[in-house]
Amino acid sequence: QIIDGEIVLDARSLQVDRHARAAREAGEMEEHEENEFTNHTTSATYLRRKMKAGQWSDEDTEKFYHALRMFGTDFETISRMFHDKTRKHVKLKFNREERSNSAAIRAALVGEKTVGMSIDEYKQYTGQEYETAEAIYAQQKKAEEEFEARQKAIADEKAEELRKKKEALFGAPDADDAGTGSKKGRRGRGKRAKSGAVG
Repeated sequence: QIIDGEIVLDARSLQVDRHARAAREAGEMEEHEENEFTNHTTSATYLRRKMKAGQWSDEDTEKFYHALRMFGTDFETISRMFHDKTRKHVKLKFNREERSNSAAIRAALVGEKTVGMSIDEYKQYTGQEYETAEAIYAQQKKAEEEFEARQKAIADEKAEELRKKKEALFGAPDADDAGTGSKKGRRGRGKRAKSGAVG
């Protein structure tokens, strides 16, 4: 404010009465009644909120017990049946159910087996394709044959290198010399045989 021609700061202007402000704003509000004609409803109004990965619906819990009957406590395999859960989620779920519903857990694990392990059903849950045992054995056999072929090629290559080293050191054997030597050897053996007969 201005006093005697000078601008003077009013300390009261630095204080805010929040209660008075709220009362003024409330007084300006209007009451509005909604009905089925004025209130817009969309498809998202009644949608279920997306559950977090660690949360389990009743359907998930039923599937969990079904998986226990098939795979026991193989939590890694069971987790693949749920697209939004890891092995840790399944393990924690097992611990909670074991504390709160131990009878159901015991019945699923050691009770009468009414559910068999089904690969086809597991494929439906996981959305993955699995090879047959015959295909796996065929691939293994092919891999072994390829390994043996590589080992043979390596051995042949080493033998060829050794032969070349010997030729470089001692020279290649002459065919004529080799033949002459063999003939001399045969003649020498003949002479020894004759001398033995004379004696």
